[in-house]
Amino acid sequence: MSAKLLVIAGPLEGVTFNLLKLPVSLGRELDNQICIADISVSRHHCAVHREGPSLSLHDLGSRNATYVNGLPIKEHKLKTGDRVRLGDSVLLYLDEADGDSATNVQFNDTQLDTKNTVLLRRASTEAEDAIAEIAKSKPYLSSREAEELNALLKLSATLYAHRQSEALQQHVLASLGAVIPAERGAIVLIDESADESVEAAVQGWLRKADANGSLQLSRTVIRQVLKEKAALLSNDVAVDQKLKTADSALLAQIRALLCAPLAAGDKTLGVIYLDIVTPGRKFDQDHLELLRAVASMTASALENLRRFTQLESENQRLKAEISGSHDMVGQAPKMRETYAFISKAAPTDATVL
Repeated sequence: MSAKLLVIAGPLEGVTFNLLKLPVSLGRELDNQICIADISVSRHHCAVHREGPSLSLHDLGSRNATYVNGLPIKEHKLKTGDRVRLGDSVLLYLDEADGDSATNVQFNDTQLDTKNTVLLRRASTEAEDAIAEIAKSKPYLSSREAEELNALLKLSATLYAHRQSEALQQHVLASLGAVIPAERGAIVLIDESADESVEAAVQGWLRKADANGSLQLSRTVIRQVLKEKAALLSNDVAVDQKLKTADSALLAQIRALLCAPLAAGDKTLGVIYLDIVTPGRKFDQDHLELLRAVASMTASALENLRRFTQLESENQRLKAEISGSHDMVGQAPKMRETYAFISKAAPTDATVL
């Protein structure tokens, strides 16, 4: 799927622009590919160009500047999850072809000894209520708390705009990477119909691609989180020496990990998994609470998307049944053209053949 800009605030809120033919200019004049009728936007405000495999955003000397993730830019290499502001309009950049989405994720059954572990049970309030409670309980936020709260609010505003599960998951992982010092991450969805938790789909993310672009996940940790339905934090991870194998050496690199269940109502859809491999770096309980809140919102969005997909599929099936209500055999495009032609020439219930 091509890169696109989703307008999340401003006169064109809700509109999506696919970046198919480049360059794409944005501004107030009608000759722009993306025209924003807003006096706060310059006539020719900024433009998206291709530079090698990536896309970059260039400010065109605009009066009010072009901002990406809150900072003014002259030139910026775009990444999935970037928020571009032109005047009063905010656009979200999404690209499913970003390198992060190609991460090779593998599972490992080696037993991990997760020392200094914190388990955080699921709260009864919804994620949005949790955000409001944080704001009420902390009227004076530190810069970090303000950044994390802002990330939650922005994520909640854009999460439900996705119509592709893979794009939604990559957006969540990229957003988490912006506020949590994780080096690797994945969203693991499970097969609800299986007797035991079986991985049905996995999306991986790497802050920096390693030599083979692979990510080893601990299946034992994932199963523990799914079983206990509790978010987990461990800053002292060690592989059981009795179970050390060649594969477990990759797990031995993990210094700290976070894992939270994707719980929507009574359903557990999977987990969000983050870890750190650099010695001396750690997660804290604020990171755990933030991940749990994001997991709650993500689970709700994934469940809504699943229902939307089911309704869309059912709608297409019913349309096919209605359009195929005749006694002729065949559903190929040419046969459908024939049915449409006959219905115009002979609007009757009589059998044709």
